[in-house]
Amino acid sequence: MKEKWDNLNEREKILLALMLLISSIYLFYCLLIAPLHSLLLKRSQSLQEKTQTLLLMQQAQQQQGHLGRKQLSSNQLLTAIATELNTNALKTFSHHLQQSHQGEIQLHFKEVPYLIFSEWLWDFSHHYAINIKQLLVEETPTTGLVSINATLH
Repeated sequence: MKEKWDNLNEREKILLALMLLISSIYLFYCLLIAPLHSLLLKRSQSLQEKTQTLLLMQQAQQQQGHLGRKQLSSNQLLTAIATELNTNALKTFSHHLQQSHQGEIQLHFKEVPYLIFSEWLWDFSHHYAINIKQLLVEETPTTGLVSINATLH
């Protein structure tokens, strides 16, 4: 190898040295700079998305106080839910409504159309100040129907 190097003229040695330098710089860029830059862009985008989500959540929280929704006690809320369930499209589907000792209301539908339930819950939450503590939606064998367990407060 030393003999081959010694047999090269000065111009060829300079070209090989430059090629080695450029290859080293490119390898450094590919192995270190590009992955770090990509990671930095992903983290920056993630931070920006999370910041936007936080702002939207804060705006929603501020608007929530201005909606004029009715505040009800646990017993009043249980009565309102029972009344609502018996006077709209959900009355044809059997449900189980129960109040726990902590004031939480548990609602269970064995089979109910998801869209009808979600529309009812959306409308109900805009009329009354409720918190959805838990919402478990499971697929049933019947197409279009789901099993729902919800815990409201």
